[in-house]
Amino acid sequence: MAKKVHKLKGFQPESFRIICIASHQNHYRLSWALNNALNIQFQKADDLIIKISKANVEQHFSKYNCIGSSPSVAYHLISNKGEQGYLLKELPNIDFFLKIEGDTGGGDFVLNLINKIKGLDIVITAFELKPIKNVQSQKLTF
Repeated sequence: MAKKVHKLKGFQPESFRIICIASHQNHYRLSWALNNALNIQFQKADDLIIKISKANVEQHFSKYNCIGSSPSVAYHLISNKGEQGYLLKELPNIDFFLKIEGDTGGGDFVLNLINKIKGLDIVITAFELKPIKNVQSQKLTF
């Protein structure tokens, strides 16, 4: 079977990082736990809406936004599961994506975040989703 690739629209691969999080808790409990562990303040935002024109369906995914302690860093917590299915159906064991935008400084910043997230009792696992280099056409926007 051919490997499926999701391509993101309108970004430079270095402009944001994504941490995948597996947790059986609700989005509001995870956001609260992340607020405490990472010393940030997530706030509920409008749902991420993906329109599927072929099926004439809208999929809604819960979303939380936060400006970090540094104004040059923003966090977005996005659910992978909605009423109509998955945001990324190839990752059904992932419950949430933590998108980090801005100047993170380097790899240690994200690694430290992952370690703090993994240390939470309600988190099963967390890891960084690595972008594929040399992406030409893009289709999916977070």
